[in-house]
Amino acid sequence: MIACVGYNNETSPGNITLLAIYIETMAGTKEIDLSTLVLSITDQNHLLDFRYDPDLFVNSTVASSGEFSIFTTEEVAEGYYGTTYDNAIVYQYPSDSSNLSLRRFGLVVLSDVDGSLSDRNTPMLNRGDKAVLTVNLKSNGIALPPRTQTTIWLMQEVGVPTTVSFTTPNAYIKRVIPLYG
Repeated sequence: MIACVGYNNETSPGNITLLAIYIETMAGTKEIDLSTLVLSITDQNHLLDFRYDPDLFVNSTVASSGEFSIFTTEEVAEGYYGTTYDNAIVYQYPSDSSNLSLRRFGLVVLSDVDGSLSDRNTPMLNRGDKAVLTVNLKSNGIALPPRTQTTIWLMQEVGVPTTVSFTTPNAYIKRVIPLYG
């Protein structure tokens, strides 16, 4: 199951510059190794592939805290957006100025009943798990203006890709914009 939410941090008419892709397995689905997942996004003008970055991992303890927000544009370290939690910096997105962070996505663990997602280097999504893939479109030279036809593919190492297609709304009147699901 997939849902997608965008973030518009720009003035009118604005562009979606950050994406949060909510994922969970469906009944009968085998576990998914997120460290090998390829996330592809097209706005009909660009096609970009993203790979998982273990440095952009946020565990469920942090994600469930009242201080945490999926969307943040606070540059807490050079090249990274994130938050501070228990005096530690938690990175969520590559920042717009980061050349080292291009074409990488982060992972925020929302629910992990059996600990399968707890290893930041090889997070395994399985039954009962819920997570968010975080993507900074702007740092990769892409943004989604209103009325943009968009397609996202989640390609596992083995199996059929999951495809999500949507058209962005004709106007952005809020910062957080539901896109799919």
